Amino acid sequence: MAAHRDRREADADAKSRKPSMKTKTYSYLVWVGIFSCLALVGPTLCVLLSCYWAYISSPKIVPMKTADVRQALEKCSSEPEIQAEVDSLFIRFGDKGWMDLLDEDLSTTPGLTRCGKALSGYPWWEIAPSGTHEIGVPSYVQVRFGQHSHYQYIRIFRTGSDLSSIKSPFEQVTNNVYFKP
Repeated sequence: MAAHRDRREADADAKSRKPSMKTKTYSYLVWVGIFSCLALVGPTLCVLLSCYWAYISSPKIVPMKTADVRQALEKCSSEPEIQAEVDSLFIRFGDKGWMDLLDEDLSTTPGLTRCGKALSGYPWWEIAPSGTHEIGVPSYVQVRFGQHSHYQYIRIFRTGSDLSSIKSPFEQVTNNVYFKP
């Protein structure tokens, strides 16, 4: 009788150690959730790591100096041609709001386009309204170029702009063209 009781107690202990159906279902759901998160985060993590690897393994571009920018402007086009193209952009798009200029917007500005591409393979053009970053600075067309960790800027102001408010770090390249090294 004692052996039979010990056996029943052992069976009861074994049953209490077995997970219930609720516990099994819950643990399966937890594992499914973990694997789902890994499936979603995994590709994102891979993309981030590959971007970081591309950044650290890419050749570093030496920042340009004002003389380099002046030389690129002279090589690609004449200053009067670029100035006329910038003025035409202001006529077409105005100067009241910030605007990114896309390739189709630049189809009538071959000199400006050549100049931007000579500075960088992938420049970014935009129109900035008056006083955008500095108080009292007139509206301008900005060409942003360089690498992700260090952009440089050229600002080309429209003809007749009051340029007395432009201060360091911008340096004058030619009449209405300023450069931020």
